[in-house]
Amino acid sequence: MKDLDVWGFFRPHPGGRFPVRWRKTCDFGPSALGNHPDDAGYTGRRIDVLGRSIEAEAGESGAGDVRRYLAGARTRTAWHLAQRPVIGLYPAPLFGTQVWPVGP
Repeated sequence: MKDLDVWGFFRPHPGGRFPVRWRKTCDFGPSALGNHPDDAGYTGRRIDVLGRSIEAEAGESGAGDVRRYLAGARTRTAWHLAQRPVIGLYPAPLFGTQVWPVGP
């Protein structure tokens, strides 16, 4: 495993679109996962932080909005993300919860 990807999903903002291909990299220090030999200068495992705005339904939870986005797979990004598990990080009640795929 080279790095970890952390995605943030946001409701669309009336003032403008979320920047396309927005990405930041972070190093949170020493990691139980070690570091990748190609990531010179990182103390721990590199974290890629990415973001996307997705449509939100009135009354729907953030997790529900993400599930609908992944289930619809209308973009290449959504399709690729839907191929892997998605674990919630925020808000606190969602932390560690498997958001996708939804189990039986």
